[in-house]
This record gives sequence, C-alpha cells and structure tokens, in this order.
Amino acid sequence: MSLVDGLRCLRDHLWAAADVARGAARAPVPELSDLLAGGRRRGFCESPDSLYSVGFVRLGPGIAYHLHLPAGPAFYGVVTLSLDGRQTGLELGAPDGEGLRARTLHLAEGEAKPSGLDTREFRGLAQVMVRQYFDRTRDGERPVPPRLERVAGPGRGAFGRWLDAARAGARFLAWRLAPVAVIKLLRAWPGRRVPVNRFLTMDDVLDQWRGGPRTVRHLGVGAFRYAFCLFDLDSDEALEIRFRPRGSKYYAFSVNNDWMQGIDAGYLASYRSSFQAPPGSDGVVALRLSAQGDAGRAVLATGGRRSGLVHFREILPRPGAELPTCRPVTQDQVLG
Repeated sequence: MSLVDGLRCLRDHLWAAADVARGAARAPVPELSDLLAGGRRRGFCESPDSLYSVGFVRLGPGIAYHLHLPAGPAFYGVVTLSLDGRQTGLELGAPDGEGLRARTLHLAEGEAKPSGLDTREFRGLAQVMVRQYFDRTRDGERPVPPRLERVAGPGRGAFGRWLDAARAGARFLAWRLAPVAVIKLLRAWPGRRVPVNRFLTMDDVLDQWRGGPRTVRHLGVGAFRYAFCLFDLDSDEALEIRFRPRGSKYYAFSVNNDWMQGIDAGYLASYRSSFQAPPGSDGVVALRLSAQGDAGRAVLATGGRRSGLVHFREILPRPGAELPTCRPVTQDQVLG
C-alpha cells in the first residue's frame, strides 16, 4: 500500500506542478490553479472544506496587479505573497452567517493593507496563494477561482513566460515534496525517530535538523497553527484525541497516509472540522481515530490503515493555546 500511495503522491504533485507551470505561462497574465483540481486529485494535507488557489507572478519596479476575488460561501480566507523566505499576507473575514464578498486587492509597491499587499520586498518570481475555508465540504461544487489582472508594468515575451513556467513548476514541486521527504525521514531515520501517537509542530521536529528546510518552516501564515501526529496502532487499538479550543475561529483534523495525502476512506469519514465536531459540554473535543470503519461524528476513519498521519489545522487561536493530546485505547473503550 505504501508504494501505491507513494506513486499516487508523486503523480498528483507532478500534475499540480504542471498546472501551476501552465498558469505561469498564460498570456497576457498568469492564472491561479486549484491545487485539488476540483477534488479530482489529492494535495498535501488539504481538506475537502478548503480551496487553495496558487500561481506565480513576476514582480519588480513599476509592476502591479489586481487580484479579483469573487463572492462565495467561504467563511474565511487569506491571501499570501511569498518569495525566498519572505512572506506577507492579508486575512479575509466574512460577517457571521455570510460568505466572503467580492473584492479586488492591489498588489503593488507601497500598497497598504487592507486594500492590498506591498510588493517592495519582492523582486522576481513570487508565489501568490489564496486560501478559502468553507463550513461544509466542497464536493460537487466548483467555486469561481480568483483572477489576476496586470495593471502596470510590461508583460513578458513568449520565451520569458516559458522560462517563468519552468521555474514556477520546479519551485512548486520542491515546496510540496520537501515536507513529504521530512515525514518519510521521520519514519526511517535510526536514532532520530520522533514520538508516535503524539501531536507535534513542524518546528518541534525540525529542531532535530539544524537549519531545516525553509520551505517546511514557512508553510503557513501567522494566523494559522499546524501540528501533526504520526500514528502507529495495533490491530485492536484506536487513538483517542482530545482538544480544548481556546478562541480559535476554526479547527480541523484530517487523516493522511505516510505520504501526507488524504486517504480513500471518504472525505466525510477521514476529517472533522469545528463544524462537524464542536466541543462538548465540558469544552473538550473528543475524537476516536479507528481502523475498524465504525461511523459517527466522533470518529476519524483510517481506511483500514494502522499507521499514517493526522494533520491538525487551527485558525486564530489565543496565545498559549494547547495542542491536541492523544493516547492509544482499545477498540471497546469509551471516549472519556
């Protein structure tokens, strides 16, 4: 199963990189690509309640873009601009009970938030990413993607566009495969294996490798918190996960294989967000990770796998908020 998973992982990342490269070569302006291709491919720990659109634009003196964001049912979004370890971002909030409204952001030198992003620190081929989060899965839906428009500065000729396309595809592929390589090393490196059945941040892990890959350390933005748990279970075991939210706007748990891709147990079975798994009367979220295939709102299914990775994402937690905890239990033990 691991070999098949690995081949699928490589296929999907190559497929996504090809889409990103084609988008960078578009004339007259680059296009953004849906990382999950409308749900037809699996990404890198993306969950079905998210839409990640990514592209590359060439920035420099006198170059400016409009980023047109359509209205949609997402309850939260964020736009990031990154290049060579530098990153800036802008949150997109929605009024309670309403989706994000249509708006246009200006990507230009000297631009101030919230009307856009200042590009003065970015010279060269920069990555633009728009993340949107929904209160339900996006299965069967095709949200309108964001659109770029160049409003100042010269365009690139055909050769320059294809050169940008090659660079964008290569950079995207390296960015996606670096975390996968780290996870595989964690499973195989003698003497440096990290604890299993325990949630860790990526920085916790990379402390073992001084000067860890920057592409791994800077996966998200300041409003996000990420953690993961490598799980290994015996045939009669499950994993009890407990989490006490502290002011977060959203949280989600998703089950992935060792290649950091969603499993084939069905999206609704292999992930739970704050909308599907709210805290109980004691303020605690209690979930059971199980390979047995049992159903229920409190269960995360592994698709029969006894090893893999649980990815945790949280938006806007309060300072000092605890990570989720977990412990192996027998299949017949009750959550508590």
